[in-house]
Amino acid sequence: MTEVQVHKKGSILVLALVFLSLAAFLAEQLTKSVTANAMMLKRLIAREHAQILALGGIQVAMAQLAPRAKTEDDARQIFFEKTFSSINRWQTFELNSKIDRFDSELKICISCEEGKLNPNLIFDFKKGEFKSPHKEILEKYQLPELRTSLDKLVGTALKKRKKFLNDLSQLDVDQKIKVFYEPPEPPRKNRRFEDGKRPLFLSDIFTLWNTKPTIHPLFLSDSMCALLELKRPRGGNNERLKESTKQLSMQIKTDWAQDWLSHWESFIPLFDKKTPSLEQLKESFSREIEPQVYSVLSLGRFNGVEQRLLAILVKNPQQAKQNKKEKDEKAAASNENVSAFKIVRLYWI
Repeated sequence: MTEVQVHKKGSILVLALVFLSLAAFLAEQLTKSVTANAMMLKRLIAREHAQILALGGIQVAMAQLAPRAKTEDDARQIFFEKTFSSINRWQTFELNSKIDRFDSELKICISCEEGKLNPNLIFDFKKGEFKSPHKEILEKYQLPELRTSLDKLVGTALKKRKKFLNDLSQLDVDQKIKVFYEPPEPPRKNRRFEDGKRPLFLSDIFTLWNTKPTIHPLFLSDSMCALLELKRPRGGNNERLKESTKQLSMQIKTDWAQDWLSHWESFIPLFDKKTPSLEQLKESFSREIEPQVYSVLSLGRFNGVEQRLLAILVKNPQQAKQNKKEKDEKAAASNENVSAFKIVRLYWI
C-alpha cells in the first residue's frame, strides 16, 4: 500500500470522527432543548392551573361574605360566625384528584379594609402631621430596626409628598417595613405564638379603600390589633374560637354599633382585653353593623408552582337591594349573592 493511499484512508477516518462528534453534539443539544421545553411547558401549565385556583379563591370569599339564608337576620348571623373565626387567617382547601380531577391547594385570607386607616383622611397636609387621636396611636408604636416611630416614618413621607396618595406604592418609606400582608402560619409543634415578634405590614395598617375617617372595631386588621395592643389573629384551626364566635354571632344586635365599647365584654374571645387605645379611638369607630369593603389574599398551588393575588371587593348596594326585592323564591335562589360584590382592584403579587 502506497503512502498516498494510507494518508487518504487516515483523512477519511478523521473526517468521519468529526462528523460523528458533530452529530453527537447536535443530538445532545436537541435533547437538552426538548427536555427544557418540556419542563417549561409543564411549569407554564402548572402556573396557569395555579392562577385559575387563585382566581377561584375570590369566588369562595364572596360566597362566605354574602351567605344565603331565609331571612336577613339569619344571613347576618352566618356572616358574623364565619367571618369572626376566619378573618386575617388562612383558610386552606385541599383539592383531591379523585373528586376535583387534580391534586392542588387553595388558600384564602379575608381582611376588612374598614378595619384599617386611610392616610388621606387622617393626615393634615397643611400642618404636616397626623390628626388626633391617630397621631397618639401611631407614635406609641416604635420601630427599633429603624429607630423611629410609625408616626414619624409615615408622617415624614406624607409631609414630603404634600398631596393625597393615589396608591400606597406612592408612600416612600424605608424598605425594611413590609408592604403586603402575610397571614400567620400555624405554629410548629411544642412552640407558642409570639405576637411581639411578628412584623407589621404597611398595607395592613393603611388603605385607600376605606372612604371614611372611621374604623370598624370588630373587623380590625392584624397590624391594627398590634397598634391597639389587642390579641393578634393566630394561624391554625382554633375550635374554641369557633365556638365562641358562634355564641357571639347569636348575641350581637344592630344597635350595638352606636356604642361598641359598652358591649366590649362580649368581644373578649376575639381581642382578649379592652385597652386604653380603644378608648382613645372610640370616637372614630364606625356606626355601621357590617363593613362594605374587603380584601382577599388568594393563593393557588399546583405541582409545586404557587400564584397569589390580592383583590379588593366592594359591596354593591344596588344589587343587594335588587336581591331583597326579589319576590319569587325560586328566582331569588338562582340569583347569586356573590353578584352583590364587585372587584375594584386586582394585584398579582
